[in-house]
Amino acid sequence: MVSSQTLVQQREESVRLRAGGPGRIGIPTGQVAVTEHNGRYYRILDAGTHALDSFEYVHAVLDLRPQQRNNPEVRLQSREGLEVCANVSVTFRIATGGNPASPRLPYPFDAAAVRKLAYAQINLPNDREASWEGSALGVVTGVLRKTVFAFSLDELLQDSQTEIGAHLTIRQQVEREARTSLIEQGIELIRVRLGRFRFPQDVTSQHIEYWSTYWDAQAEMAGVEGEAIAMEEIEIAKAEAEMDMIRAIVDGVHQARQQGYQGTADEIVAFRLVEVLENLALQSQADIPLPSHMLPQIQELQQQLLLSGSMPIDKNQKSPRVITTDKETAA
Repeated sequence: MVSSQTLVQQREESVRLRAGGPGRIGIPTGQVAVTEHNGRYYRILDAGTHALDSFEYVHAVLDLRPQQRNNPEVRLQSREGLEVCANVSVTFRIATGGNPASPRLPYPFDAAAVRKLAYAQINLPNDREASWEGSALGVVTGVLRKTVFAFSLDELLQDSQTEIGAHLTIRQQVEREARTSLIEQGIELIRVRLGRFRFPQDVTSQHIEYWSTYWDAQAEMAGVEGEAIAMEEIEIAKAEAEMDMIRAIVDGVHQARQQGYQGTADEIVAFRLVEVLENLALQSQADIPLPSHMLPQIQELQQQLLLSGSMPIDKNQKSPRVITTDKETAA
């Protein structure tokens, strides 16, 4: 009997297995052999006793029974870049191609999948080889790393022991994507088992530091947004004040024309501008302390315009108003 577990050792001991037939070999139940002739693929031998043709060489023996591989320390990364560990286990077999099991063939197989996997060995450093049995766990691990990276640490740790929430979503997504990828290689994925996500020893402090930094950044961002809103409100207020001033000047020019004043528009605008400044200063004086020299300067400008005779004097106001500051009132 030549099995997948004993082929390498038996080849060293048997000339027939090193050089090829003729001769007879037995394949145990649940396994299948792939042979070559003159260095090229020849045929597939299922379980039972078979006669090898001249120079027919047994290239590989594959196990058709369900296989299981496990890695208890798969290292992953959350969306924040923090390390998480999980126990990953996969159950798989050579693709059956939809062929049903029967008493004669209890372990059905797809001939194309068997042929593909028989030549799926990869040479690794230090004279090691990677066979198809390790491919399933490697594919599942790769898909798992990519999937977990889309979740935050809090989402990964929540309810992982009961397999609900993010944990269940991740396992189902990994199983679905890995199954599609593996069937193209001739491997049928039966099940993925995913243990709870857990911290390595040095990640707890990183988790605390991350959230501390995160909330500090959120507070700083809120402050910046608040300052931006305040500046926007100030700019709006300034624009509204400028519009009020322009309206007042336009109204003043219109009123002067109605009163029959024939002076230039510049003279009217100058006088009305001083009046608007005076009104704005008086309105804001109750809320914001004004410099002591501001109101007297406005008064002086108003007097100069009136004395120059360039502007008509309001009938209800025969002389310019006397504007006093808070300091002068107190004196």
